[in-house]
Amino acid sequence: MNPLKFSDLGLSDPIQLALKSRNPLTPTPIQAKAIPELLKGSDVLGIAQTGTGKTAAFALPILHRLAQNRGNGKRRDPRALVLAPTRELAIQIGEEFAASGNVGNLDLVRSLEWVRDNIAGFGGDPENVTIFGESAGGNAVTTLLATPAARGLFHRGIAESSAPGLVATKERATEWAREFVGFLGNGDNAAQALDSADVTSLGRAGTKLAFTVLNRTPGLHPFGPVIDGDFLPENPLDACHAGSAHQVPLIIGTNSREGTLFPKILDALPTNPERIDKMFSLTDPDARDRVVEAYPGYPGEAAAIDVGGDFTFWKPSLELAEAHSRLAPTFSYRFDFAPRVMKWLGLHATHGFELFAVFGINETAFGKLMTVPGGRAAFAHVTEQVQSNWLHFARTGTPMDHWPTYDEATRSTMIFDARTRVQRDPRRDRRQAWEGYRGYASQKTEPSAT
Repeated sequence: MNPLKFSDLGLSDPIQLALKSRNPLTPTPIQAKAIPELLKGSDVLGIAQTGTGKTAAFALPILHRLAQNRGNGKRRDPRALVLAPTRELAIQIGEEFAASGNVGNLDLVRSLEWVRDNIAGFGGDPENVTIFGESAGGNAVTTLLATPAARGLFHRGIAESSAPGLVATKERATEWAREFVGFLGNGDNAAQALDSADVTSLGRAGTKLAFTVLNRTPGLHPFGPVIDGDFLPENPLDACHAGSAHQVPLIIGTNSREGTLFPKILDALPTNPERIDKMFSLTDPDARDRVVEAYPGYPGEAAAIDVGGDFTFWKPSLELAEAHSRLAPTFSYRFDFAPRVMKWLGLHATHGFELFAVFGINETAFGKLMTVPGGRAAFAHVTEQVQSNWLHFARTGTPMDHWPTYDEATRSTMIFDARTRVQRDPRRDRRQAWEGYRGYASQKTEPSAT
């Protein structure tokens, strides 16, 4: 299926519109009437929206028709429109841009405000908005739970493989910003350094900063939301514990082997014994032996990778699920399914693989190629289970009836696999080993290496 062009909707190029306009687009009656027909047979519809602040920038929401395969796969059953805004890249200097540490999340709020004000013109319900995202998108969901400006703009959330703890204190973010400017070669004049740098230089400085922080303080990442005391008053985990997070139904979970992707593709996690030892020495040395003992085979490669993946994604997601379950209905999952080829590659159910089920990749040529060695029927089953639950949740605020809520008494968790099932307190030994470990969260600035 071919994506729609903006001209098909009578819309101009969104980049040009964003540079010329400061107001979100509202569909004309003709556009609103035409959109449902144009959606038939196509998957993607683009709607332009301007960015925030004085910097010329734009955010581009994409309305994506999430469809579910049924039976022989020939019938498409549209159930939801998905808004996926990009993040604005803006360079803003000065006190008037005090919220510049959160421009990405400011754009998300602006996008949700656009939905509230305009989605009825496209056949949507502004009182029934579900946000969902994976990885950085999952972090956006859990961060918006603690963002006062987002209150009332969404009514439920799905956080897939979020890293809820990857938010920076203002003090730490300020240190990183100074380093970033220094890597550009003009640390004495931040405005000039940023204004004169080209895209390649900015990218190289960002990469250098990321690896500098990783080597100095394994487990920290210099890019993400900032706890500025205003737009984002507190860490989302703390907000859930304190009861100040938005009380909306939530699906949250991770994949069985989150960490396996990173040493192969993006070496950014504490996934080897050297980094893991340094991480614990800088945060909570007494917790080190307790945690690694919960991973049979440590310090072997597979076990170390699982420690890093669990530290980044599973442990904080589980903590947030526990705290949020006291505020609103919360549903926990773990995605275990991996076709044979993923196991051959040493990836298993790695970070991001559940998206293949969410978006029905099994029915694409690539998905069918993946299952030539086996697993096609199981892939179809997992896809149907994930999509049915996600869509039912988006419509009603609860997944399918066979998925119980998560609470501290039972810790019921949906396991998506060739045989999807509910399990109580999965990986209990690991959960208990991580209990009480706060990592870098209790420190405002980077600890000094010893």
